Amino acid sequence: MALIASRHLTIFEKADEGPLSFVSSLFVNIVLPAEFSYTQRGKNNFTGRLELDEVMRIISGVFGGRAIQMNGKLPIRPTSDKARGAVFSSLAPHIEGARFLDICAGTGAMGLEALSRGALLVKAIERSQEAAQLIMANRQALGTTDASFEVIVGEFGKILPRLEGESFDIIFADPPYGKGYPSEILILVGLHSLLAPGGHLVIEHFTKEQVLVAPGSLRLTRTKKYGQTQMSFFILDQQEVPEGAK
Repeated sequence: MALIASRHLTIFEKADEGPLSFVSSLFVNIVLPAEFSYTQRGKNNFTGRLELDEVMRIISGVFGGRAIQMNGKLPIRPTSDKARGAVFSSLAPHIEGARFLDICAGTGAMGLEALSRGALLVKAIERSQEAAQLIMANRQALGTTDASFEVIVGEFGKILPRLEGESFDIIFADPPYGKGYPSEILILVGLHSLLAPGGHLVIEHFTKEQVLVAPGSLRLTRTKKYGQTQMSFFILDQQEVPEGAK
């Protein structure tokens, strides 16, 4: 598979750990099987995700049915079509015209699905340059550009603070399992006000990874399990304006 480079690729310095990695132990209690591995593939994959030799397609919208290119050599495991479809079905009333942020984007399938279903803008954060090039190849195959789908390469712990001042209606995050990243993402999203009032945040994580919400207006509304994968849905409550306030 040819990987397509682009002068619009935004690259930030990589780091082994995000700046708030020290908080992970405060917010997460993780119990993983001894055989667990983020890069584990094959028929013994118990995470509820697709094996990388399976065909992925955009499920619905203007690009519905179009194939999503994959690369089995990359250490990424895309969200299954079933889970992806369920997430977007639950968010359906909020997608049209939305600003969508995809954290740890992998193949870019979630962002491509959002764009297909009417999102106004997608930003995808991916630490692997090779995976980012795969996202751009998928983006180009659909005829979209960085004007509507921007790919940012780097660790989310460095990128999210630099997005302060922007707000997103929907944020989806699928970080590596077993590293405490879900709670770190919650903290960074809240700290830098990245979610618009009334906005939705969905985090995909291992079922035994307990994700606690930092104090603030982010509220866990529900969870959904797919095998050993869990989707946790959060909403940013809209601040009530006191009567008589301007």
